Amino acid sequence: MEIDYKYYAGNIDKIINEDFIKIRETHQMCEILKLTYLSVDQFTRIFNIVKEYFDPNDIISMLKCSNVNFKKDKDNYTVIKCISEIFEMKPLNDIFLKHAGDFHIGNASYESSRSHSIQIKDFKISQLFYQVYEILEKAAANDDTKTIEECVKNNTWRIINDKGSNCIINAARKGNLKLVRLLQEYGADPCSKTDDDITILHYFCHRDSIEGVQFALQFININATTKTNKRTPLHIAAYLNYAKLCTFLCKQAGIQKNAKDSYNKTPLGVAIQKGNKDAQAALKACNCI
Repeated sequence: MEIDYKYYAGNIDKIINEDFIKIRETHQMCEILKLTYLSVDQFTRIFNIVKEYFDPNDIISMLKCSNVNFKKDKDNYTVIKCISEIFEMKPLNDIFLKHAGDFHIGNASYESSRSHSIQIKDFKISQLFYQVYEILEKAAANDDTKTIEECVKNNTWRIINDKGSNCIINAARKGNLKLVRLLQEYGADPCSKTDDDITILHYFCHRDSIEGVQFALQFININATTKTNKRTPLHIAAYLNYAKLCTFLCKQAGIQKNAKDSYNKTPLGVAIQKGNKDAQAALKACNCI
């Protein structure tokens, strides 16, 4: 049954009841949530009902569509507590509260005392990911393995951003091999993928980190391709003109040096198209065609 999404988005309190929510399909709830901005109270009331009628994957879809208006810093913790309870990860809330000083609303500007009292910061649920990641990054830098262990044990590391990256993938994207190692050591999955099948291996290639690539190759196939462009790690090295990385990859067992991407280009073809002379020389020296 189709409903008037704009109407309910503009009259959000009308949907905050069990009779309405329990008969909705996931896509209907997502469409409504995309079109509105929830107060923290509305968010918690909606998702306390949602958790009774939808499975975790559907709830995650709804969370990704939600916009929350935060008036006070403590509103962060209210939302975090709600999400923790939905997924039965109560220690998540304890971790966030322990690091309360690390949280901020940020990027809010007020033109007057009047606007200060009425302006509300718009906040995407995916921003919770970046707060989790910041805690993990600081924990790794400070050798705080207990926090990392707790985040892995209670699946906090699995929280994703709007690009589908969880914390271990994002650590590789930022070139933070120490954090990747620690997360893996305590049980995080090093074979995680984004929605586009990007792995820690692909991101370490983007970073030209041979050490990171060596680590990733313990878990991930050297010819792993991304979903959209069908790029292998060697394609990435060629595209970015990383000659030493090209040579390193070409020397690995099982490498498919002439695999083609979605544009029908081999790694050497990509390097030629980009005019990357260093990568071309390295690939030709390894008998790539």
